[in-house]
Amino acid sequence: MSTPLTSEDEQRFRFSSIAHGEMAIMNPLSGTVLNEAIGELELAPGMRVLDLGCGKGEALRRVVERYDVHGVGVDLSPFAIAQARAASMELRQGTLELIEGDALEYQPDSSFDAVLALGPGWEHDSFETLVRQTYAHAQPGGLLLLADAYWRTEPTEEYMALLGVTREEMGSHSANVQVAIGLGLVPLWAAAATQRDWDRYEWRYLANVERWAAAHPADPQRAAFLERGRAGRDRYLAGGRDQLGFGIYLFRVPR
Repeated sequence: MSTPLTSEDEQRFRFSSIAHGEMAIMNPLSGTVLNEAIGELELAPGMRVLDLGCGKGEALRRVVERYDVHGVGVDLSPFAIAQARAASMELRQGTLELIEGDALEYQPDSSFDAVLALGPGWEHDSFETLVRQTYAHAQPGGLLLLADAYWRTEPTEEYMALLGVTREEMGSHSANVQVAIGLGLVPLWAAAATQRDWDRYEWRYLANVERWAAAHPADPQRAAFLERGRAGRDRYLAGGRDQLGFGIYLFRVPR
């Protein structure tokens, strides 16, 4: 399932690899919250789990090892998949299949007991769209573990312009749960990144870019990557810390 990358894609994935650096979890969720979410899955050995936009595969690997299940992770970034494959060499139990490709084009032979999409990295115009994109891969009675951004407070016009989104593209934390209920899902658990989680994530992200740039003065993408990293910093300082949240949600698909 190989998907040709454009030069723009390659630059975007390379930048993400640099910015996330040593961070195994490529979003603001803490390891504690992620482990709590995984504990709520309550899977049986041998079940099948799909992670769409799996990144470095950290969440999927934790699920596979905890429950002795078979995991399939799909991500378009060759950098993230390479790191996921390297880390999977130390898998203690369960089995793991990692696929470099477009998660939205993935066509499995059968449905899964649980489907993960934890800030999957592809553009979607609403939380409802994310639910619909993942819902089809879960078998009746299966689970969806999803993470996505939401408005922590009412966003300002200035911040939305910096972020490049409209008010309607996101709802509140509770609105995300209500969206899933409206689509027939049963909510089982939810949590959100704290402002401290956001601080840790955003400043590590920026520091990784700054340190890389200092160590690679002749790299042809140095200036562009610095500009991108600092633009993210400016968005965060201009309103992101107070206005943008990141939630994780567990739903059951009806039978």
